[in-house]
Amino acid sequence: MSKPRLSLSKPHISMTHHWLRNIIQGEARGAQAAIPLPVLAERMSISTRKVQQLKADWLEHGVVICSSCGANNGLFWPTDAAEIEPYARNMEARRDAVSAALGIVYAKIEALRPVVKRTPPLRHYNKGAQVTAQMTMAEELSA
Repeated sequence: MSKPRLSLSKPHISMTHHWLRNIIQGEARGAQAAIPLPVLAERMSISTRKVQQLKADWLEHGVVICSSCGANNGLFWPTDAAEIEPYARNMEARRDAVSAALGIVYAKIEALRPVVKRTPPLRHYNKGAQVTAQMTMAEELSA
């Protein structure tokens, strides 16, 4: 199991990341040419979970590698906005489902709610620059 990220910085892009991107860009252009996740994992000699993490890391750097399900399931390099749209809608549906589930859990057990949502505004200084962990009510109203 990998360690959770403690930093807000973007993940490091390794040679393995570039290898995945090169395979997808070169051989999986468009949804019709999608390469199944297990095939990619076997080809790269890594786990399917690692392939998913590499894909997520690229997304944090602004590089969209789409995934599809159905007849042509797998990862692919989108050729136009029409190919990105189903991927984006799928991500929105996942976000909404997770948000609803967390709302139910937090309603049952308030202590699980993220600290930033149940504490008063926090402020601290870092090398002279003010960093705000949470906006004050006045800042929220003026925004």
